Amino acid sequence: MYFDSTKEGYNQQLNDPANRVENKQRINVSRHAFLVLKQDAERFTGTSELTSGFLNRLLLNLYNVSNASIGRILDEKKQYLEEILAPLPESTSAKEHLIQVLLDKSKEEAVHQLKQLVVEKSNTIVFRVDKLNLEYLTSAEGQMEAAYYNNRIGQYFKALLEEYASYPYYQRESIYWNELLQKFEQAIQTHCQMKIRMNNKKQGLTLYVKPYCCRLDSEHLYNYLVVKSRTSPKEDWRIASLRFSSIADCSILKQSAILTQQERVEIKQKIEQFGVQYLYAVNNDEKVTVYLTEAGKTLYQQILHLRPEQYEKVDQNTYTFFCTHFQAETYFFQFGENAKILSPDSLAQKFAQRYARAAEQYK
Repeated sequence: MYFDSTKEGYNQQLNDPANRVENKQRINVSRHAFLVLKQDAERFTGTSELTSGFLNRLLLNLYNVSNASIGRILDEKKQYLEEILAPLPESTSAKEHLIQVLLDKSKEEAVHQLKQLVVEKSNTIVFRVDKLNLEYLTSAEGQMEAAYYNNRIGQYFKALLEEYASYPYYQRESIYWNELLQKFEQAIQTHCQMKIRMNNKKQGLTLYVKPYCCRLDSEHLYNYLVVKSRTSPKEDWRIASLRFSSIADCSILKQSAILTQQERVEIKQKIEQFGVQYLYAVNNDEKVTVYLTEAGKTLYQQILHLRPEQYEKVDQNTYTFFCTHFQAETYFFQFGENAKILSPDSLAQKFAQRYARAAEQYK
């Protein structure tokens, strides 16, 4: 696909729907980008297949945030330079020359970075470009990229996806779920409730929420929506955090969702105490008492991922952790014989059953 011919073909299609523009695109990406895309597709859609729907949504959300959109970046920089240099007393021609020099330097740096992105060609991806992407590519903004990609849309797509694959997971997650984020921010600004339908293990569950904020976990791995939630008007509001990938869809409601200052303080305290990823179960005061061997105490100092931080020391080897049962299970199960759950009994029995099932595999 070429920028100029695609624009011409799309305009003809608008005038006469019988004239269908060619929208099949083949691109070659690096092995790293290919593996990242397949991994994200499985996390976000439930299948590792790189479908047209997945790729179109990704590309549409990348145009306005990616450094690979060189034409857009230079145009924005030109507008910025014109604005900040407007008060200078120099002649118009001098200002224009200065702006052009600065833009040329930015262009040189951008093209250099671009060359690093598009070198490797390892895996082929084939998909059909949808209407929304065609609209962007044939717009004035989209056409600005033609000069930097030899008029080839495939080269532009490759650069966008290679740059995307270089981002950390939480950033890629926020790009893919951009529409969800925008709705959430809108609900915060307008103080409106949201209706959120969950998927995966919570499939069919619908939550009504008061939005509070979007927050990364302490290790900057995943994004969470922090809310007060309930499943029906008869229930009390509960503090919760929702992973992006656990949400099927959402909508903004007309009902008010104003959080009091007391509620905001409580949510903030719970985040600091438990961590944002464990908020869904903080509505009851939970604690877990654990016996740690000397080796277990060493493991606690060494393994930082998902570690419960708040605790009271009962004796030399016994600790009461103020955390959710889910966090305790996630963290301490890996300790094996070096940790024993003393309370609650339900969690201790769960550990025993899981270890017993594991042991059966070796009989």
